[in-house]
Amino acid sequence: MNNTTKNILIIGDGIAAWALQERFSHIKNLKISNFSCDDFHPGCSYRTTSINCLRGTTKGISKLGDLICNSYDEFLLKHNFSKYDGVYKGSEFQIWGEEDKEKWERRYSQPMQVKSHPFLNNITPSSVYYVENEAYFIDPYKLKNSLLKGVERTEKKAFVKKIDGKKVFTNAGVFEFDYIFVCTNHGTANLLKNKNHEFDYYLDHCKTVAGSYLEMKIEKTDLCFKSDFNLVLNGHHFIYRKSQGVLQIGSTTENNSAILTPRMDLLDQIHKNIATKVNIDIPQLEKFEAFTGIRQKGYKRMPFWGRVDANTFAICGLYKNGFTFAFLAAKELEMQLSKELGKSQS
Repeated sequence: MNNTTKNILIIGDGIAAWALQERFSHIKNLKISNFSCDDFHPGCSYRTTSINCLRGTTKGISKLGDLICNSYDEFLLKHNFSKYDGVYKGSEFQIWGEEDKEKWERRYSQPMQVKSHPFLNNITPSSVYYVENEAYFIDPYKLKNSLLKGVERTEKKAFVKKIDGKKVFTNAGVFEFDYIFVCTNHGTANLLKNKNHEFDYYLDHCKTVAGSYLEMKIEKTDLCFKSDFNLVLNGHHFIYRKSQGVLQIGSTTENNSAILTPRMDLLDQIHKNIATKVNIDIPQLEKFEAFTGIRQKGYKRMPFWGRVDANTFAICGLYKNGFTFAFLAAKELEMQLSKELGKSQS
């Protein structure tokens, strides 16, 4: 049997790249390298409200729904086994009034009355219905460290300019790898366009979406609740992260935008909307810090992970489900690579 070591490059610094490195660390005879350069493409995984929640999604309705549920199951399986740092269980409450009853009943057939829930009735008494969902509040920095703990890899800050076969051209020189995995979110098209027609079609129908949110330290407020929760009111989020000591409000959604400057006008509207709906003394807008992340919305909201050409693979189009999809993507690509390496070594 041929046990020749294979050189693997994973490009990117987000949840997809972290999960992939953790998975590949279990394959024998692999030398893992990671290139990233946040100066050019700040990782969206660091600029997101990062909540893992099904939000009423169930299997048997759509291909996307099935994929979200299967990915969520894989996330839970991995977390329950590995006990990742930076993952905190809490609750997300979808809350709405009588005027939105028909809209939400299509997703939640058996909502509860807000007045029957002491906590919600106290802080959002003007609302009528709610559904409580299991949610996992993620600290991306701690989760990254937990995923990569013990992973043998070579990390390099390098801006990748071009991929040509096994060669990778960067601002730090030219490198060669047996396999290349591109996890660069909305920057994927810059590296992998014109690799194959089917993937080009997918990339051409993806959207770049900017999302801004507000954040401040809880210690700077008078708020004191027992656990992590998220109140979702008319699609806007009031997120109390006791585990991280952070309060967040958001978020905006701007299609076909890759501008990192926060949309303070839109955030002001969201801040005011939340303030009118909750019986909570929310700090003034000026006391928050604003962040913007750039996501890639896949064609028909579907993510992509798989082979692009003989030596190149990609994970992209994860959009708002990055912390869900990434774990199933990593598992399936690990299985594919292990099978391929097994054949080449036999």
